[in-house]
Amino acid sequence: MRLRPDVLAALAIVLVLGFGAVILGSRHAKTTDRDRRASSFVPGPQGTRALADALGRLDVTVERFRRRTAILDDPVEGEAPLLIVLDPGLSLDVLEATQLTQFVKQGGHLLLAGPGARAATRCFGYLLQGDRFVGPTRQLSPFGGGPWVDGPRTALWLTESERDGVVDSSGLSDAFVSRCDVPTPDAVDTLLVNADGAPVMLRLHVAGSSVYLASDAVIFTNRSLRDTEAGPYVLALLAGRYPRVMFDEYHHGFGSGGSMTAVVLDWMRRSPWGWALWQLLAVATVALAMAAFRFGPAFPPRGRSRRSPLEHVRALSAALAAARGHDVAVRLMIEGLRRRLSPRGQALRSDVVPWVDRLAENVRTPASREAVRTLQQLMRGPVRTDGVLRAANAVEDVWQDLRP
Repeated sequence: MRLRPDVLAALAIVLVLGFGAVILGSRHAKTTDRDRRASSFVPGPQGTRALADALGRLDVTVERFRRRTAILDDPVEGEAPLLIVLDPGLSLDVLEATQLTQFVKQGGHLLLAGPGARAATRCFGYLLQGDRFVGPTRQLSPFGGGPWVDGPRTALWLTESERDGVVDSSGLSDAFVSRCDVPTPDAVDTLLVNADGAPVMLRLHVAGSSVYLASDAVIFTNRSLRDTEAGPYVLALLAGRYPRVMFDEYHHGFGSGGSMTAVVLDWMRRSPWGWALWQLLAVATVALAMAAFRFGPAFPPRGRSRRSPLEHVRALSAALAAARGHDVAVRLMIEGLRRRLSPRGQALRSDVVPWVDRLAENVRTPASREAVRTLQQLMRGPVRTDGVLRAANAVEDVWQDLRP
């Protein structure tokens, strides 16, 4: 089977548009760098996908936790996971912080970082100080070691709180009050400090579990892990200690709800391959519309009514009258009447005038007799312009009276 030239041209256009969509989509994909969420789904500089991928390559089971903290499973002894909450966009409240402290008391491990986890940080006895937007940033360094060269910088640090509990009634005042009791850690390790010596990252040993508190999630971002010494430090801190790591994605807006259709459409909107598919669908639709043929009439056909013999006679008389052949028209109409009334096969070569005279003896109605007299007058006298129409009407009256 040979391909038609138009089909080949359509395929060439599809390929060109597909490559163009991929190129444009790839350029557009760079705008994901604007996503500042510290999510393991975000590959941009502010995301933490590099940390999740690196832990996975180091034989650590990496999971994305996309549900509320209330649905956290009880840790299994010997397989307690590390739950990582990195500066969530939807800030934790005291109720969720209470659920996280309960998770730690049951044997789970926890890592909290950034202002979005401020409520949970308070429930472990520490406050977040500084302002990330207007405060001066200071370079980080490991506690007791030399400063990192071009290491990450932050304007936030941790201070110890003197409270033994945190109460929050802002959400459901007079109806529900959230309270978390600050546990007393068995030991506190200072891991990172800023240039002023203030702690930036701590490790608390609580009831046999480890709780990491970081003032800022900048330490775990893709940019820091790739370009600074924070990458090897963080990986050495986590890899090999915990067989399973869970990244909290629910508070970054990646909940488990939604339909597959919405996910596919969102992917087609953001991905260059999705734009290529949209282009292919548009071209295929146009090609189908151009190559399609009609399977039936565009509109239902209207029924055609057959014209009566009288209409044909009148049309013929009008044509002959226009040619000034009135006498010929009258004679032809009378001869046509004789042919229809005569027996089939009979020769009709005699003069039509005697036949019209004999016709008056055979008609039965007064209208027919009047019609015969009209025909006799038209045959013997000059025919005026209206004579053709009178002859047509007279022929029809006689035919209606004598037809078999």
